[in-house]
Order: sequence, then structure tokens, then C-alpha cells
Amino acid sequence: MAVLLCSADTAAGQASFILKAGPSAYGPTRVVRTGRGPLAAVQCADGLLYLAMSVSDKVLVLGLDGSAVSPVRVGWAPRCLALVPGTPYLLVANAGSDSVSVVDTAEAREVARTAVGREPGAIAVSPDGLWAVVCERGAGSVAVVDLSGLGVGRCPAVVARVEVGAAYAQPRAVAVCDGQAVVACARLDVLPVVDVAGGRVKSWVPIPVRGAAPASVALTGEGGYALVTLERAGALAVVDLLDETVTRLVTLGSRPRGITVDPVDATVYCALAGQRSLAVVHLDGVDLSNTDGTPQFEEIPVGAGPSSVALAEADAPPFPSLADRSRLRIPASPGRSDGLHDDSESSTRMPSPRHSLGEGRPKPARGGALAALLGATRARILMRIAAVEAATTNELVRQLSVSAATVSHHTGVLRASALITTERDGVSVHHALTPLGQDLLGAHGVPCGRRPRSGPR
Repeated sequence: MAVLLCSADTAAGQASFILKAGPSAYGPTRVVRTGRGPLAAVQCADGLLYLAMSVSDKVLVLGLDGSAVSPVRVGWAPRCLALVPGTPYLLVANAGSDSVSVVDTAEAREVARTAVGREPGAIAVSPDGLWAVVCERGAGSVAVVDLSGLGVGRCPAVVARVEVGAAYAQPRAVAVCDGQAVVACARLDVLPVVDVAGGRVKSWVPIPVRGAAPASVALTGEGGYALVTLERAGALAVVDLLDETVTRLVTLGSRPRGITVDPVDATVYCALAGQRSLAVVHLDGVDLSNTDGTPQFEEIPVGAGPSSVALAEADAPPFPSLADRSRLRIPASPGRSDGLHDDSESSTRMPSPRHSLGEGRPKPARGGALAALLGATRARILMRIAAVEAATTNELVRQLSVSAATVSHHTGVLRASALITTERDGVSVHHALTPLGQDLLGAHGVPCGRRPRSGPR
């Protein structure tokens, strides 16, 4: 399986593909000219890359070899894309027409469009695919959109709207975890944390730098942390979602924007719009709960002003030249500071197709009744924890081939049901069965390990 970095460069009108051969080894950059305004990218279940063209009414569709497929028409000025897990649907935020399009990627066409508030931008979808949060940048609010009717003839509908500040707040990025949404607002020095079910802001996380202009949000696979890029501060804020505090700032470079995390090796990639490069930050082995230690930092030169970066997967390197391991390079050391300016917005996360639709996921050998009781994913997580006596979030991501956000969501439900406990140990979060969880598995014929040492948390 080949992993590619895909960077959208709004300033240069191009997309860049870079083969990732290891944590610090990358192939040469392949540049694909896209035309004006590429802003955000996501890989869908068909393996194709969908690219939001922000100065048009189109989503460009590319093969990973750079070949163009027929574009999909949506509303005006698409700015953000988000997959709906377990479906072939792609959500597109149309900033110019104040709407969200639903694209059926199996049919390569728009099948529905829902009106939302002014200038919608970033979208985050719940791991179960039943709802989404949309940033309404021009209204100072986020909209909660019901997606439960997708596939049965019902259009998505706005069911709640939560103000996260006055119109000047400019919410521009969002990530969801355990029924809450972390929102980055360009003109606020706090991060609103929204209780989605309650339709309210439950807390405000202070940012320790005034006027930092938060630009994007991503979730780590371990520890319950959010990573927030601070465009004017040139830094990355690490947010502990349990304690709702910023635990450390990591210097990145000039004007950091879009961000994504590779859950396999805890590597963070960030588009540096003012530095013509991608920042590479290695968090593996770094305790994010404090300021001890310094993450390893590298840079990859790319484009003229990259606005976003995403991960894609292919069965084999899509470019013959990228398969030549003799051409792999180590990222350059930081230091470039001049670059072109643009006013594009960022995108956050990009699940791979097998994370989205379950292709290639291992099936449990037993526990059909357990799956019917808990749901298939939660049953598999519970059985995996039982098999190893305790499992980290990253181990569950790798073993079950699901996203980190999905694991976080389902472990939260299992923890609330007193079936597992969760404890943090440095950079890792360990999940173990409670006595109730062991009894439940035992009743379904699933063998369990030792009893956990602590009670539910």
C-alpha cells in the first residue's frame, strides 16, 4: 500500500503529489495543474481524489496518477469537502451559494443541496455518519446538520444552530469527537467547544497567544488531543480535550493553514502558505500533556502557497518515477521564510476509503449477537481489547482499519456504558475491560484476559 501526500495550492493553481515511503523519506513531487482556486482535497471510496475549486461551481476529480476525470457540478465557490462514513456520499460546502451539496461519488453527480447560513466553510462529520457540523463563517455560528435520511430519499436538514461569537468571529475549522465539536475561529482568542446534542457552547478553551488567528483543527490518534494551527503566530497549539487546556505550542513557520495527521506513525503535516512548504512534525514518543521534549521538525518544499494537505492511499505508487526508491529524499531543514500571499481557507481531515466504507476490515470470528447488541464497530473494539487485555487507540486504529476519530467516538460510548476504562500513560491512552465488560463478553463466548486494575473512569 502506497501513501501519498496531496497538497492543494490555491496560489499556484495546482495540486502536488508526494510519495511517503517512511516517517522521514519522501519521493519527488509530482505537480498537476488544476486551474484557478484548488482549496481542499479528499480521497473517496473509489480511490479518486476530489478537489474543491473555490472560484468555480465544480469539484475536480483526479486519479492519483494526475489524470483528470469529469468534474462534478455543485454550488458556487466550494471550499470544503467531507466524506460521510459508511456511504458513497461526499459533502461539499459552497461558500458562494450558502449551501451544502451532497455528491454521490458512485454516480459522480450532485444528488441534493441544503441551504445553510452565510459563507459555509469547514465541515466535520460524526464517525457514525448521522450528523455533521458546518462552520458558517459569515454568520459567526456553526450548523448541526442531520444526515440520517441520506440514502432513503431525505435531504440533509439543519436541526440546530449554535452561535460561537458575533459575525466577526469567523469560524473557519472544526473537528468532532465524542459528541462535541472543537471550533477554530479566525478572530477569537478562545476555542469554542460545542455540545452537539445540547446545541450549546459547553466551554471555551483559551489560546495563550493573542490575535493568533486559528486556522485549522485535526485530532490525534492517541490521548484525546486536538491540534490547532495558529496562522499569525506561526505555531501549532496542542489542546487536551479532557482537561480543555492548551498544553504546549509547537513552532511551525510562516502562516500555517491546513493540517492532517497520519495515525499510523503520529506524523503531522501542515501547509505553510507563507513558506512554500509542508511542515512535518513527528509526535511519536512526545508527551503532549506537558512541554517536556521537542518534536522533530522537517520541511518539504512544495508549490507557491499551499493551503491544505491530505493523505491518500494507493495499491501501488501511481507514478513510475515515484516507485524508484533511489530518488527518495529527506525533508529539508526549516529556514525558508519568503512566499506568496493568498486569502484561501483551510481544510482539515481526509479519511482513506477503507476507513470510510469498511473495505478490507477484518470481520469478527464470533459475537454476531454481540454486534447486534452493541453495533458492529463497538463489538469489534471490545473484542480486540479483550484479545490483548489492554489496547491503545493507535493499536485499535491499525488493527481494525478505522479512523482515529471513529475509535475515539466508540470508546467514549463504551466507557460511558461502564464496559471499558481509559487511562493515559504519557503519550498513550490505554483501554481495558471493566468487570462488566468481561462478563458481557463471557456471556457471548468471547475469552477475556485478566481483570483490569482500576474501576471505570
